[in-house]
Amino acid sequence: MKKYEKLVVPKDSAWTRKTWRKYAPIWVLDIVDGITNIFKWLPTIYKDRNWDDYYVLEILQKKIEFQRAYLIRANRHAGIENCNFWMTTVLNLLERENMEYYYIEYLNSFESELTFNKTEEDTYKVDVHILNERYSEYINKYSRVAKKLLKENPKLQGEVKRNKLCFEISLYNQKRCRHLLFKILEEKGEAWWD
Repeated sequence: MKKYEKLVVPKDSAWTRKTWRKYAPIWVLDIVDGITNIFKWLPTIYKDRNWDDYYVLEILQKKIEFQRAYLIRANRHAGIENCNFWMTTVLNLLERENMEYYYIEYLNSFESELTFNKTEEDTYKVDVHILNERYSEYINKYSRVAKKLLKENPKLQGEVKRNKLCFEISLYNQKRCRHLLFKILEEKGEAWWD
């Protein structure tokens, strides 16, 4: 899983830099920026598919990556450090959402073996045998969430239900991740401009 770090804000600003862009006509800049965007977006668009929310979030992630790099490089407004922090946070949340981090974390809390057994109807049944589990460790890691879920659903109590509790914790954490992601976008996204 990719981990985003805050970008280093340059000491100077685009206002003081003497580059060819400062002297080029706007129509030339539009053409150069358009062609640059085609090549910048090509790998993402090439991999895009229309059948899953993953691809929507991947496009959003790329857009914020490009926008963050531009804003930091230009360094033209006083709130750039704040933008850098929140955009980096959103990128890390998008990465966790896209990679289904909390589901995978749950799956890593046990080792299992699958066996496929033929049934009388000539189909196969999958039996899961847990070889090794670390449910207590997982529950302790998210003890506040576990207490909240146990309070809401007392049927998850007990030694036998620990696997189900761990699964419910992973679902809850994944939902919280998505909720936080869009809450930050709603509250902070307006400030991300140059």
